[in-house]
Amino acid sequence: MAETKQQSNTYCGCKEYIAVHRKKLAFAPVVLSLATLTGIVACDSGANSSSTPTTVPAASVATATTAPSGAPTSVAVNPQSCLPVPAPTAVPTPSVAPTATVAPANPAPTAVPTKSDGIYTPTTNREIYIKIASDHQEIVSLTGQVINEGKPLPAGDILKIYEEAKIAKVGTGTRPMRGFALDPARTRELPDAVAFYCSHTFLDDPVIAAIVGTGPAASYTPLQRVYAIQQGLLRTISVWSRHYIERGAKDLNPKLADEGWAVYVGEEKDGKYPTGLAGHSVKLEQYFSRPGTLDTPIRQAMYRLHQAGAAKDQAAADAARDEVYAKFNSIFYLGAVRGMNESLKSAQGGFTNPAAAYQVEGYYSYMAIQPWVAKAEAAADRTIMAYFTAAPSTLTAQKRDEAIAALNRTASALRLPAGDVVDPATLK
Repeated sequence: MAETKQQSNTYCGCKEYIAVHRKKLAFAPVVLSLATLTGIVACDSGANSSSTPTTVPAASVATATTAPSGAPTSVAVNPQSCLPVPAPTAVPTPSVAPTATVAPANPAPTAVPTKSDGIYTPTTNREIYIKIASDHQEIVSLTGQVINEGKPLPAGDILKIYEEAKIAKVGTGTRPMRGFALDPARTRELPDAVAFYCSHTFLDDPVIAAIVGTGPAASYTPLQRVYAIQQGLLRTISVWSRHYIERGAKDLNPKLADEGWAVYVGEEKDGKYPTGLAGHSVKLEQYFSRPGTLDTPIRQAMYRLHQAGAAKDQAAADAARDEVYAKFNSIFYLGAVRGMNESLKSAQGGFTNPAAAYQVEGYYSYMAIQPWVAKAEAAADRTIMAYFTAAPSTLTAQKRDEAIAALNRTASALRLPAGDVVDPATLK
């Protein structure tokens, strides 16, 4: 793949990448899949591939990062890049082929458009797409058994929904989240993420590891796995929505904008949209006491894209698309900051296990923007990762503030609206 090969000169195939990320191979919660860990070593012909990763104390979130026993000693490597070929993997073969249930084409829109949310008025029926967020909510409900009842993680039930979909079905069409995550189109759409994580399946890798509890997530606590799954799937939903927003702007097609909106907003419940990415946006607004600053502007920008497509106004469509992307970045920026803050509060209270779980939550949110943060300023990424991978007992307000300041230095690269940037002094 020429596109990936070109990107590998920036990240995967060069000494600069390995030097910057050497510590992450030992310390980061889930930066790379198990096969990719060995693949990156294979690419680094000058490194000592037999060295043992440093293990962080048991209380730390970073205990999940030591390569588990049984890791392959070698892996087939794509000669055109540093990316391992898909075959060698430590993740068990899925019970169902992840793309088998994905319809080859979108279902034909029905005559009745999907109901307006009061801001966005679609002109097509996108019922199957609004149901994707409901599958995410089903998984969130299953993970609630861990949080609320102390039960084991129901990994099999979660995996089944992730692979097959439970609610995102209309007629013979289904929209399973794993099918989207593994689609080769993700490589073409987000080459920076592919290059940064050295994986063509960068969306699926951390999620499937957290669900199954293998590979780099083998040592995660059940609560860490819960937060990893929840945030990882929100990242997948955001990329799914972005996929249609991008196409809607490029083709000036309001029907595609409808799909991007539907993936984002989810199903209505009593006049609200509490699931998926829209519901998560509202929760972040509440956490930071910023009502109306994420969800409503996102839906407004999406509807402007719809209108621009109908009017064949390319400039307006591009502007609306960019507004959506900026706000999507804000969601995961704020999620990362929340994880930093909550982990500190838990650590200060002596609750090391919840602190470690919040570090994972923040890190998995950060993964959605990490490639672009690191591209803008590698030192900022190192500071942020140092916080997320530190032993909870070592967390301090100064370290949290330094990590947030590092993230804020990349705000312009992420195109974050000024009002979305957090001043650490305002955190409670």
